[in-house]
Amino acid sequence: MIKAHFILVPLLMALASCGKWYGEEETKLPGERISIRDTQAVTPTASFADGASLPRTIINNSWLEQNMSPSHEGFHLSLSQNLKEVWRTDVGDIKTSDALVTNAPVASETTLYFLNVEGEIVAINLSDGQKKWSVSVVPENEDSDSSFGGGLSLSDKTLFASTGYGEVIALSPDNGEILWRTRTTAPVRAAPTVYKNKVMVVARDNTAAAYDATSGKQVWDVIGATTGAAFLGGSSAAAAGQIAILPFAS
Repeated sequence: MIKAHFILVPLLMALASCGKWYGEEETKLPGERISIRDTQAVTPTASFADGASLPRTIINNSWLEQNMSPSHEGFHLSLSQNLKEVWRTDVGDIKTSDALVTNAPVASETTLYFLNVEGEIVAINLSDGQKKWSVSVVPENEDSDSSFGGGLSLSDKTLFASTGYGEVIALSPDNGEILWRTRTTAPVRAAPTVYKNKVMVVARDNTAAAYDATSGKQVWDVIGATTGAAFLGGSSAAAAGQIAILPFAS
């Protein structure tokens, strides 16, 4: 089994579908084809001559979601030119014969949180790499070495976990105490997204649901198209303003 140490890099999973089956002839619909891409390429030199520039760098002291923020908005983050290893610690297995970690850690200003392949959440002190606490989120009568999918998010002093066992769980980030847990319709593919006191997840059966962050009560659900093929891992939901974007399998 493979162990994870210090820097943990999320796996990027791409799924290509909706194409023609092998050996089948493609049927082209009649009509005019209009390109949606700009056919006039702009060179970098011309771009900067017109005033293009990078936004100012920002220093982030935490990483609360899988993509830093619920909107998945990219930022120009500041990074030291002289990186060096500060500490190294064992957070458990990231791969077994039946499962593979597909999520990345999240971090507050003081603590890093990681969900390993054994269904165990580990909290690590960022200053020295020492383990603060660990707790198993594996349901009773489930195999502890087959946790595939899910992930973590932090918001308003609560740590949220979604799992490949088909659950959403709220925990205290201070000691790992489970505040509430609720079942989903199927194993959850990716980390939850926390936005406006709602915890949003997308399950493997193409059902998206939002739960009240305080009580765990389901607020709404959306059912996507039925598909015979599905996967665990991938993108989390994105949210901004009054809109949520839900990544269903096609």
